[in-house]
This record gives sequence, C-alpha cells and structure tokens, in this order.
Amino acid sequence: MSPTLLAALCLSGQALATEGPWTTPAGQHATYTGVGIDHFRSFTDGDGGTQDAPSGVTRFGAKQLWAAGLTDRFDVGVEVPYVFVVADDPAVRSQSAFATTSDFSEIRVRLRYLALTETWRRPAVALRGSGRSGFAHSDSRHRITNAGEGTTDLGVGLSAGKIGLVGPGFLTVSADVDFWYRIALDRVDGQKIPANEARAALMVQYAPHRRFGLSVVADGFHRFGGYDLGSLSGVDADHQWAALDAAQLKVGGKLMHFAHGRIPNLTLSAYRAVLARNNPNDTWLVELGVGFAFDGLRTRRATVVTATEPEVSSGSEGPS
Repeated sequence: MSPTLLAALCLSGQALATEGPWTTPAGQHATYTGVGIDHFRSFTDGDGGTQDAPSGVTRFGAKQLWAAGLTDRFDVGVEVPYVFVVADDPAVRSQSAFATTSDFSEIRVRLRYLALTETWRRPAVALRGSGRSGFAHSDSRHRITNAGEGTTDLGVGLSAGKIGLVGPGFLTVSADVDFWYRIALDRVDGQKIPANEARAALMVQYAPHRRFGLSVVADGFHRFGGYDLGSLSGVDADHQWAALDAAQLKVGGKLMHFAHGRIPNLTLSAYRAVLARNNPNDTWLVELGVGFAFDGLRTRRATVVTATEPEVSSGSEGPS
C-alpha cells in the first residue's frame, strides 16, 4: 500500500480510532472532514453504581483535520472540532447546568516522527508530541452540556502498526499510547485539578477488496487521580468535570470506502461505551467522514498498490 494512502486512511475515520505510525510523505497533505452525533445520560460512579442525569444530552459535531508532510519522517497535524450540545428535555434547558452550548471543542496540534519504518519482521513505530486546548469553551466548562473541560494539556505518545497480506486482501493492525500532562486549573487539598491521564487505542482493519475495508476499534482513557461523583465538596463548580477520577472505554467499528478516481475516502464509524468510572456509561456515537490526499494544492488519486508490489511505508472523554 502506498505511503500516501496509508497516511490518508489513518487520518480518515478519526471519530476515535488510532492515528497510526505512518506519516504523510514530504510535500503532501491529507484532510478529513467529519460530522457526527453522540448521546449519553447515565453515569457510573466511583463505587460502580449508576446515576442518571435529569436529562439525556445530545451533541452534534463537525471536525476538520489536516496533516502535512514536512519530510518523509516528520509530519504535522491540526484538528479543529466544533460542537452543538443540547439537553434532550426542553424543561431543563433554562438551568445553567443544561444550557445549550455551541462552541469549539478541544483544538489539537501534533508533531509526529517515524522512528522505525516497517519491514517484513517489525512494525512501523512513530513518536508523537501533542498539545490540546479548550480555551475557546472555558466559560461553559461547568455545564453537563459542555464542549469540554476547558483545559490545556501537553502530550507524548507512541504509535506502532503493521500491514500484511491475508487471503485476497490486507490486514492492518495499529495501536496508540499517549500520556497527557494536564496543566492545573486549581489545587484542592494538595491535589492537582485535573490529574494527568493516559489514553490507549487499538485498531484491527481488514480490506478484502481494494475499495472497501472494515475495522474494529477499542479506545479508552484513564485519569490518575481525582474525585468521585457526589464527592466534589470544596471543588470549584467550574472545575467539577476536570476534577473527576474518570475513565472510560469505547468499542466499535468503521466501514471504509477507499479513494479511487474522483471518489474520496469515505468512512462510517459507530462506537459505544462499555466501561466507565465517574463518566458516562451509555455513550454512543456515530460519525460520517470524508478524506482527501493532496500533492501541494493538487488533489491526488490515492490508490492501493497491488499485492505484487511489496512497498510498505499514520481524550480525555468527559461528560460532554
């Protein structure tokens, strides 16, 4: 598979999924535009009990991702998401905690380095440095209908991935691990709010045909400390969601149509939360996305290399 297509496919389907280690080739660009919807109502607390919010919350979102190859081993990426978050029950929308929110979510920038290229025996491995900020929505971070926690975070990560021929198609396996240092909003009883956190994701994708693929994905995060739901006394209301000792795991899948001719990469993704701690336990989301690869300002036709060609070369989740 060509390096251009690998980078475009890893950028596509970013509802969750892994970013993968395959960098965008030098001088080339890849974009992904996604629109989606997600919903939650029920929370799992720190003792494993379930609490229902007075209303379900639905979020409609759109995001734009862009990546550019600086060299054949370095690329840079930017993600700009915008969300509209509303309580399902009109009777609670007049309450401050359930006021409708329309704002930018976490804006992200990352630099990725391909440390090891893929060979027959070893996977490709990339190192990543990232930053994300919720400065745009900090005024509404206290709401259940928030666009995010309003924090600024710095992250380091590692990605690994490998592609192999299986039957008539190809199998891709990739994994990401990230550690996020979260810049303090406050300190309560000597504890930093928010606590640092880790994220991990795994994707297994099989493409039985040069135009179609199917992926299964697991994506989760774990925060290293914080408070339980219902035990937030002494915590500023603006920081209540960032203060939680939170964790969540989502699983799901993607259907992908690979680019050919004038048709771009198309992705349909669906996920659901299966485990949670001080976080929504019934979150589901669906996203439809379109991805393009460019050479300078000219759109490229991304094609799959045939099997006879051996070349092989890419948060925290709160109650939002």
